[in-house]
Amino acid sequence: MKKLLSILGAVTIMASSGTVVACSPKVKRFETPDITTALYNKIIAGLKNDSGFSWTQGQGFDSLDFKDILLKMINEEISKQYVDSQQTDLYLKLGLQATSKLTSDQIMNRIVSNELFNEYTASLTKGNDNASFDNSVWKKYKLNPFNLDIENGKDKNDNNYTVWFNDKADGTGTWKRWQTSYEFGKQATATNVPTMALMSDRNNKNFAVMIGGNDNLNDVKWDENKIFKKDLSASEILQYRFQDYFTSSIRPKYFDNLLAASYINGRIYKSPSTSKDLSRKMVTFDTSSELAKTVQTWNSDARKMKSKVMMVWNFSVNNKKDDKEAAQKALEGIINNNGALNTERSIVDVWAALEKTGDKNNNSKAGLDPYFNLTGFNGFVKPDGESVSSISGNLILKDDAKTALAKSSYNDRPLVLTNNGNGYSSDTDNNVDYILAVPVYMQDLLNSSDSQITKTGQEYSMKAHKNTWVSLNDKFINNSFEVFDWNSEVTEVAGLQIAKISNVPYFKLTADTGSFRVNDKTITVTAAESMNSFDLIDKLDESVIGQLPGASKDDSLAYNVSITGTKDPYQNAEYSINWSDTRKQSTDIANLNSSKKQTLLSELQFMASKEDQAIDNAKTVLYKEYLSEDGIKYQGLYDAISKYIKDSEDQTD
Repeated sequence: MKKLLSILGAVTIMASSGTVVACSPKVKRFETPDITTALYNKIIAGLKNDSGFSWTQGQGFDSLDFKDILLKMINEEISKQYVDSQQTDLYLKLGLQATSKLTSDQIMNRIVSNELFNEYTASLTKGNDNASFDNSVWKKYKLNPFNLDIENGKDKNDNNYTVWFNDKADGTGTWKRWQTSYEFGKQATATNVPTMALMSDRNNKNFAVMIGGNDNLNDVKWDENKIFKKDLSASEILQYRFQDYFTSSIRPKYFDNLLAASYINGRIYKSPSTSKDLSRKMVTFDTSSELAKTVQTWNSDARKMKSKVMMVWNFSVNNKKDDKEAAQKALEGIINNNGALNTERSIVDVWAALEKTGDKNNNSKAGLDPYFNLTGFNGFVKPDGESVSSISGNLILKDDAKTALAKSSYNDRPLVLTNNGNGYSSDTDNNVDYILAVPVYMQDLLNSSDSQITKTGQEYSMKAHKNTWVSLNDKFINNSFEVFDWNSEVTEVAGLQIAKISNVPYFKLTADTGSFRVNDKTITVTAAESMNSFDLIDKLDESVIGQLPGASKDDSLAYNVSITGTKDPYQNAEYSINWSDTRKQSTDIANLNSSKKQTLLSELQFMASKEDQAIDNAKTVLYKEYLSEDGIKYQGLYDAISKYIKDSEDQTD
């Protein structure tokens, strides 16, 4: 029994000192044979017959706890293998090395970190005690990170880590140890936690993890030479400060959906061409996939598309005539009479305007969102009859606000609801709520305008990553039907290389700026480390390097993800313009950087995994693959799980 407990406590999803799952003293057999039980029983049979295990009479194998944990292990391992194989296959088809391919752990952690960020920042809005969340977590879980540098089963730094922050977002302030009173001993009485301003600054990367620094003192010195991780964002640092809580409490809630989310991830993209010719390859978004159907309806007429997922915030203002009138006046010019956001205005503009009125801050009890860092984030909602219901997050809107949002004729676009300036019922006493809603569309998430051509007057420009090859034959001019004839001669001017495959031109930027000519027009290219375009980028695979004259093994290749399924620049330009003309476009989502877009995509995958039959569909397809007669996939799964359990057994007396 001790060995069984060690295994249950060692499983990735439960790995922490916070909790240990106990064995049920009552054995319960499982009566309904299904594909899940079939795979479970196959692994159990293997374990019982494995001479490497010393368990007698299969004790613990039939307990509820062991089955639950082992099924989580099965789901985790299949998810890892499936995501890895799907990503590898896709990247190889595209002539890429797959060094930056997504993992199931990354999919999971993006979602879990979002929830932790929202939960933590919500605590900062509820009172003056900014350490309330730390103290609450500290009652049940360890604070600060552990097991960051494992060697031979032991952390090389004896799990001696502390979390630090700079008290100015620009990094010019004082580095302080993140601590709550008495956390490090009776002499460490001070409370140092980051303010809401530090957590909400989107550009703030002044958080760090230090080796040591856990002295029982208030005045502990920052030591640059002992930094283990630096330049972390507010969202990233929370995973270290509350690592025990992160892995033991939040992460397990999503594990049942991981298999379905991984399955959905493998069905997002298609690479339709089987040709070895690099110029014929492309990446398309599968509009018939589970993800596509979860996010929105699809129609050849962009005007008829409707989002099924909305991001929602509430801004709480004092229920006083002067405050409400000031708030309504502040929105003039930002929203029109029906509440829809005016063209080229941002949701950040809405909050910036409201924060200049009344109390000059949002009194909402909801926390920050991880994408735009706006207060009052209620999460993601979906239509639910004459109301809306939560898909993910903490929906605190009152019924009158939810009904108004569901019934609005303009809820297919970014929208602010004020109830004619009167606001809606609020979760905050003596306040009323203004509601901000942003429908999510794949057209915005996969927006590639940042890597297309921009025309300003008679000048043409575009952005690109350095040392990354970019195909030109699908490039168009933003907001224009003017197109280039890419069959014409393309010549380099400076700062870049030009190559052709089957008469298709490619360029690689080698300097901070470069330019090339097409007929009588010159296009200037500027290097960018971070871009808003949703691209797949990786190192060139050796099998295709020879197709690009002048390419080297250190070069990368970028692909836009296409919704249209065509490389025709005119058709792509027309699609982009038609989408913009619907007024449904969210420039805020379209302009998110690629990293945040990837995080939002992972969030949407988990939403899709909650749909009816999503988990069953994933199990039906994936479990069957691991139960197949050839046994190749099953053997890999069994080996991974049995090794993990065997290692746990060997480490237990």
